[in-house]
Amino acid sequence: MNALFTTPLLPSLLFIGLTIFLFSFISFCLKIGFRTHPNLAFLLKIELLIWITTIGALSIFGFFTKFDTVPPRFFFIVVPVLLLLLFLTRSKSVQPFFSNVPQTWLIGIQTFRIVMELILWILAKQHIAPELMTWNGRNFDIIIGLTAPLIVYTCFTLNLFKPTIRNEIVLIWNFLGIALLGNVVVNGILAAPTLFQVIQTVPENTFIGSFPYTWLPGFIVPTALFFHIMSIRKCLKGFKNNA
Repeated sequence: MNALFTTPLLPSLLFIGLTIFLFSFISFCLKIGFRTHPNLAFLLKIELLIWITTIGALSIFGFFTKFDTVPPRFFFIVVPVLLLLLFLTRSKSVQPFFSNVPQTWLIGIQTFRIVMELILWILAKQHIAPELMTWNGRNFDIIIGLTAPLIVYTCFTLNLFKPTIRNEIVLIWNFLGIALLGNVVVNGILAAPTLFQVIQTVPENTFIGSFPYTWLPGFIVPTALFFHIMSIRKCLKGFKNNA
């Protein structure tokens, strides 16, 4: 078992597999969410594929491995993603998505964070990522991955709560998920060897600049945040419908 975890290719293969899975899931959700606008769903899928491919190619050529630039180059990933997600929090154009995609999908997909945390733990064991980024450090993101199926089962499969109470539970869970994501992102940025570094780690937190792990800030984290936002918007819509 220890030999398996020390295999250099294991975390990379798991991470690439997780990325492919999430892209496929998002593509399917786009198809369902925009079923009356199939051309739009296809266009969004192509744009997402271009984004993933672009940052992946740049990371292969070492573009994001230079952390001493001003601003740090991985900011060219973080800033566009944050602006897009900010747009999604209020845009009416995504209403068909959170209206048509079941809430159980928006919540259940967050179980992928268990796999992501396992990958980070393996990377730390191989001295590629700092322990700070794992559950042994300051990363408690696995809580959301473990509780996602519990939320789906109790709130929707067993239907134990009234719609209003159920929406409140899901809202609290989503905001906790966003807070835990923010905790990981902030600690990751503060531990990276940039001008903003205030946390010293061994090894340094530079793995996010290399392929394929550039997809962590460029796709994996935004995906988790995106589904939280869509789930919250669905909850708020539920409150309006029950008012």
